Amino acid sequence: MAVIEYDSYKQKLLAMDETFENLFKALEIEQARQELNRLELEAHEDGFWNDLERSQKVQTRLKQLQNKLHRFKKLMSTWEDLTALCEMGQEAEDP
Repeated sequence: MAVIEYDSYKQKLLAMDETFENLFKALEIEQARQELNRLELEAHEDGFWNDLERSQKVQTRLKQLQNKLHRFKKLMSTWEDLTALCEMGQEAEDP
């Protein structure tokens, strides 16, 4: 019985794959990573802190991007963990 439940949950999780792909695109995750990298490089340039207004804007944007990427990564990690747990449960036939 438990194996059937694990299979059912696993199928539901795998069906969410396309949803996550669409979310990845809608949230523009790759663009956010690129912008984050660019802004981190800018923040390490000499004289960055000389323009206080600009540096504050950059730091605010950095934090926004870091939070966005962290939340998406956490969501994907949870999804992967749940999928792996279903697979482990199926293999062990553990109720």
